[in-house]
Amino acid sequence: RFISHQPVLARKGSILYKTRKFLFRNKGTLVPALFVIIMLGGFLLYHLRTMNHQVEQIQLEAETSRAVTSFIVELFDISDPVQNAERTLTPSNLLQRGQSRFDGLDLKPEVQLQLLHELGKASTRLGDYINAEAIYFKADSIARVHYPANSYQVAKASLDLGIIHTWHRKFFMGERYLERAAHYYEVNQGTYPEEYAELLLQLGICQISIHTPEQALSTLSQALEISREFQIDPKQPLRMELRQAEAYVQLEEFDRAEEIYLEVLAKIENQGFSRYDIHRTALNSLGNLHQKKKEYESAFNYYDTAKKQAFEIYGDLHPWFLKLNYNQLFLFLEMGEFERALELSAPMMYGKITRHGEQSEMAADGYSIKALIYFMMGDFNKASENFETSYHIYLNLLGPDNQWTLLQELFLSFSLQLQEETDESTTYFFRALSKLSSDSVELDFFASEKIQQYITYFEETYPNELNNKIEILRESGLLPFL
Repeated sequence: RFISHQPVLARKGSILYKTRKFLFRNKGTLVPALFVIIMLGGFLLYHLRTMNHQVEQIQLEAETSRAVTSFIVELFDISDPVQNAERTLTPSNLLQRGQSRFDGLDLKPEVQLQLLHELGKASTRLGDYINAEAIYFKADSIARVHYPANSYQVAKASLDLGIIHTWHRKFFMGERYLERAAHYYEVNQGTYPEEYAELLLQLGICQISIHTPEQALSTLSQALEISREFQIDPKQPLRMELRQAEAYVQLEEFDRAEEIYLEVLAKIENQGFSRYDIHRTALNSLGNLHQKKKEYESAFNYYDTAKKQAFEIYGDLHPWFLKLNYNQLFLFLEMGEFERALELSAPMMYGKITRHGEQSEMAADGYSIKALIYFMMGDFNKASENFETSYHIYLNLLGPDNQWTLLQELFLSFSLQLQEETDESTTYFFRALSKLSSDSVELDFFASEKIQQYITYFEETYPNELNNKIEILRESGLLPFL
């Protein structure tokens, strides 16, 4: 019995002794069986954990769905006359009600992020980029508190912020947020190909706008490759091609750019995308190209077609309509048709004040544009009045040292000089110059664009009278591209 690994009968063996003998005697059969049992156990454990995770995900999605449904139902509940005395709901006041209700809800972070993402998207579609930016900042802070830095939630919040900053033409800030999200999406591009392609598209737009077109072409080529590989929304590759053409415009390869624009425009019309924003983007881009080529009639016609579409779809308060109105206005300034430019300033001011208020930054920008028109018409009194109004709005909102306040002081000094108010002009000019920084102006795309645009018009319209101040500006480094 001992030789055959069986318990001997000379003494009473323990259970452990008998078990050990049994295992040794049957090891040829038991080892493979044990291996199979371990594999089956591991497989079963893995599937139990997976099922548990799936159940948790289903429960979370159900909870999110219930919370969102309840949120929307309450949003549209107009039966309470105290909360909705007028019994009239517009998209804008629905959004306002939604945001005010959100702050009072006790929701899980996942549900909060989902709701904020949807509120931000709705606000963006209505053209309220300032409000969308505030919503996405709130989502970003929630994501960073509740999730690790390398999580999808944090990356998505950064992506949303990058996109809204780009739409709002804050390109340096947009680039910063997009690059912050880029590593996560690059690693997980197979899981989120559409979001990664959109990130690269927006990054390419930022790179064009901060004057790095070669880098933008590389980024946009990568975006196109991903978009085509994963067969994403058919409009997305067309948007990327339009931006590639925009980079070629910046490189002054006008013929190549126009060829791309016309090809994309034909695809848009053939594929039935004429009512989508991509159609207005293509028309607006062709308008910009023809304006650069000094083909003003063609430029006006492209702008006008897009503007009529925007009015038909959105009305006269949407950013698309206001943007195209703005482009036509500056086209007329470039053509020297100041009366037509002044005529377009009325819907511009109406839109800015109605959307943002009389004492807003957007209203201040509108007064500054009106001042420029009067300046170029030679009405320096009205130019000074409008520059001063713009200056005081910025002063009250942003303080005396903000670059936008200082730019209005600078522009006002030119207008006062041509009114022969030389002492006051000199005071404004050197006070602004002492505080303005070329770095801060360059980092704000709008400020950089505005100072170069205005100084170009000043110099071309009254070259001899303003040479001295413009030369000082050049020496200060405030005019990097002139």
